[in-house]
Amino acid sequence: MLFSIYRIFLMLGPECNLQCKYCLQHDMASTSSKQVSQEVIHWIKTQVRSQSSKFTITFYGGEPLIYRDAIQQTIREIGDVVSFSIITNGKLLDEEKVNYLNDHNVRVAVSWDGKNVMETRGYDVLKSNPNIAYINNLSISAVSSKANYPKDFLDSLEPFMQTYYEIHHSYPGLNVDTIMDFGHCADLANMDCDKIYRQMQEIVATDHVIYRLFKHNMIRRAAMYIPEDKYRAVCGNGISVWNVDTEGNIYRCHNCGEKIGSIDDDPVNVLIQAVRKDPTEENYKICKECPVVSLCGGGCPLVNRADRERYYCKIKRAYYLPLIEYANRKDEAGKEIVIR
Repeated sequence: MLFSIYRIFLMLGPECNLQCKYCLQHDMASTSSKQVSQEVIHWIKTQVRSQSSKFTITFYGGEPLIYRDAIQQTIREIGDVVSFSIITNGKLLDEEKVNYLNDHNVRVAVSWDGKNVMETRGYDVLKSNPNIAYINNLSISAVSSKANYPKDFLDSLEPFMQTYYEIHHSYPGLNVDTIMDFGHCADLANMDCDKIYRQMQEIVATDHVIYRLFKHNMIRRAAMYIPEDKYRAVCGNGISVWNVDTEGNIYRCHNCGEKIGSIDDDPVNVLIQAVRKDPTEENYKICKECPVVSLCGGGCPLVNRADRERYYCKIKRAYYLPLIEYANRKDEAGKEIVIR
């Protein structure tokens, strides 16, 4: 192969039990069956055998736990050669499912948006489902929006973090994604960037365990960006990360329904389609002048130029600039640069 795949997002179907306002799968038209096909499992096995590095399958939807049979079949068939993760709203995580995921070492990302989660998701999983705290390998994944600013999110998360620590003697991971407005959540994308900036300054300057976890995670994610590669999206979608449904269709990204091929196609042709649709090289002509490009990596290739100028890049700068400024101040003082 001319390239390596190290992760597959396996879409188990578009059905969901929530209607989150910012969901990028609202308009996804899919013909995916509820049961992953043997052809897809065989193809995944083939990919695994061709790789020399660790390989991960991430289940997503829709809500992937609706397709429990497909999850169990996939793990049963190839669980001895790959690792698994799942992105879920957590509503269906009862004790039996939590035990199953723990027993199979599945990394679980549960979506939650802070104190105003009812406004964005219509369901408060951390308040309504105590089983979440018993997931061994958990991360809390949020979307930043007008209803969810960084410090507000972290402060409202603290009670759950303490509960989780009492059970596991460790904390869950933290992840916050920038909202992407594709025409149905403009109000939520209308964030006060000065407020983000002020809150991030406070987070950066404060030695608090949850703030430290958040800062370290931001920097860890940024470390995926390779400065020498100004031509491909840092996420690797379509290139090193493939997004496949249960029938073998391949999508440009797991956050859109744009197909670029199938597992029956020549993988080089699929790669060509992914590269052709990736605007990172063109974006970088502008991004290279931005003070936070080393942390955001040029941002998401799905966001067009107009939306970048309208809101997306402003939010990114508000989040990352305080980290850059903190590091520069420490450097000028002649001290070791450590984000604590």
